[in-house]
Amino acid sequence: MTDPIESENSDPRVAGPRPVEPFPWRDGRLARRLADRLARDGWTADWTELGDGSWEARVDDPSLPGASVARGRSRVAAISRAHVEAVRRLDRLPGRRELPDRTAIR
Repeated sequence: MTDPIESENSDPRVAGPRPVEPFPWRDGRLARRLADRLARDGWTADWTELGDGSWEARVDDPSLPGASVARGRSRVAAISRAHVEAVRRLDRLPGRRELPDRTAIR
């Protein structure tokens, strides 16, 4: 499986490092709002900046045996990817009834 971060910038015509987020404060503000929304439903979300400028997010639900971890170019992208993965893991748990699309964050 390819790394989603590397595959986003796999165009050979694009040279050099990835573009820098023009407003990093905006990403931080949106990430905190997203984490607050998830917390209302009992989820926890946290994130860490990696050395290459990307972000790693951990999203956890009390009914899951472990946190879902994902990487992204921004905090919001990493949190969203980790949340989608956590919802998919929840839906695969035995005894779960079919639910409507829960990947969208309210």
